Amino acid sequence: MYLYLSFVLYFTLMPIITSLPFMFNHPYTPMNLVPFIDVVYGRGDFIRQIILNIIMTIPFGFLFPLIKNKNPKLLKTVLYTFLLSLSIETL
Repeated sequence: MYLYLSFVLYFTLMPIITSLPFMFNHPYTPMNLVPFIDVVYGRGDFIRQIILNIIMTIPFGFLFPLIKNKNPKLLKTVLYTFLLSLSIETL
C-alpha cells in the first residue's frame, strides 16, 4: 500500500514540484478556475483524464481492505477512495 501511494503521489505531484523553481520566470497565462468547463464545451482531453483517474484509484480499492484486520464495508472503501481522489485533485 505504501509503495502504491508513493507512486500515485510521485506521478500526480511531480509535475508541480519540478515546476516550482520556474514558476516566476514564465509569462502570465490565464488559468481556468471554472470547474467542469472543459466537459461542458468538449475541450481538451477530459475523457482521458477521467479514465486515468479511475484506473489510478482501482488498486486502492483492492489494497485498502488488506491493510485492515477487519473486513471493511464496501461503502467505507468507496468513501476512502473518493477522499483519496479528492485530496489528490485538491493538491
